[in-house]
Amino acid sequence: MHTLTAATDTAGPTGLYPALTRWLDDLVEEMKYRWDEARLPPRVFRAFDPL
Repeated sequence: MHTLTAATDTAGPTGLYPALTRWLDDLVEEMKYRWDEARLPPRVFRAFDPL
C-alpha cells in the first residue's frame, strides 16, 4: 500500500497516467477502509532506522 501511495504521489503532479493514478488512489483508500493494518505508518526496520 505504501508503494502504491509513493507511486501516485510521484506520478500525480506530472500529469502522467491520470486514470491509473486515480485508480491506484481509490485502491489505497479501499485498502485503508477494509484493513486496520493499512492505516498504520510503515514499519521501520532497525537496520534502516539511522537512514
